[in-house]
This record gives sequence, structure tokens and C-alpha cells, in this order.
Amino acid sequence: MQNEKDYIIELREGNQQAFSAIYDSYHIRMYSFAYKYLQNKALAEDAVQAVFLYIWERRAILNPDFSFKSFIFTLLKNHLLNMIRDRFSHMEKDLIYLSKQPSFENPENLSDFDELVRALYTEIEALPARKRAICKLKIGEGLDNKEIASQLNISINTVKFQYSQSIKMLRDKLEKYSFLLLFLLK
Repeated sequence: MQNEKDYIIELREGNQQAFSAIYDSYHIRMYSFAYKYLQNKALAEDAVQAVFLYIWERRAILNPDFSFKSFIFTLLKNHLLNMIRDRFSHMEKDLIYLSKQPSFENPENLSDFDELVRALYTEIEALPARKRAICKLKIGEGLDNKEIASQLNISINTVKFQYSQSIKMLRDKLEKYSFLLLFLLK
């Protein structure tokens, strides 16, 4: 392998092979780092891709004399912190909205949410095998459509269609919880 400093110099000049070599050298470690904090495969992959896109777009300002490893992991850490902050902000807004709804004015009514979660998983178990598998992978494990398609050896369009049908079926079966389902099945 060529010296990393040489790759950085070539990358600054727009060399795509140098970019690929740097990507190959770091992407697995970066994904592991991102997954450790996000606990979601798709989000971890997105974070790594966003950092590499940032590096490619700003390659002209890279300094080959500085530690690239420190630089790239600092970028990733900052990106992850922003993602976590944004997710927390969305969750906080959802919670504030929910807390203003009549059914949540009384803390005893929070048991409705627990009941919904139990009912949701019961209904998922009652789905046909393929739909059940897709829902478990998407909702339970946080996999994206491409990963589910690969794992189940089906097309991405089949995953999308089956998941869409599953969500419709679940909403019909759990109609009395329709308001809460808006937040659970985003």
C-alpha cells in the first residue's frame, strides 16, 4: 500500500483511485464506530457516506501533513453528534405533541402505549410469513429495504410493496390506536 500522505496529495488533485484506497482503508472502522453510537445499520452507513462525501467535496483543503485518521474520525464524531441531537430533537417534539393530547393528560393512560406495543407485536406475529419477516427486520432490527431484500433473497420493490401492505393491515387491525401508530410506524 502506498503511503497515506501520498494518497491525500493525490486525492487533493481529484484522483478517484486515491479516494477509493482511503475509503477502503477506513470505512469498516468508521462504520463500527458509528454503529456503536447509533445502534442502527442504515444510519451508521449513512453517516460514513456523509463523511466521505464531505471529504470528496472539500478534498482541495486537505492537509497531507496532518493526521488524516484523527481528521476523519473527528468529522465522523461531529456528524454523529449532530445526527443524535437531531433525532433527540424530533423525539422531544413528538413527546411534547403527545403530552398535549387528551389521552396523555392522565399518566394512567400511558398504559395505552404499552398496550399498543403488545398489540402491535401480536398482530405482526399474525401476519403472513413473508410480511411478518419483513416487518420484524424493518421495525425490530432497523434494516433498510436493500438489506432486507438481500437477507430474504427478494427484490427491493417486493420489500417495499410487502411492507406497505403490512402497515395497512396493521393500521386496520389496530384502528383504536391510530393516533399512536403515527409515531410508532414512521
